[in-house]
Amino acid sequence: MVERIDPRPMLPRIIRAVKWTKPMPLRQFDWCAMSEDYEPGDPLGYGLTQQAAIDDLVEQYLEKENI
Repeated sequence: MVERIDPRPMLPRIIRAVKWTKPMPLRQFDWCAMSEDYEPGDPLGYGLTQQAAIDDLVEQYLEKENI
């Protein structure tokens, strides 16, 4: 029996991004991205834009898989 191992990392199927403007002058944390089934301790992505937050989250999952 041959077992196929998927070389791609386990990325979340659904990513939610929310805008959360905080009362501070730094804007690079305005957007937060998380997996749909987020639990405390899971990676969170932050960014100036929605896409930047999603990219940050995906990068964290990719780094986690390379460990």
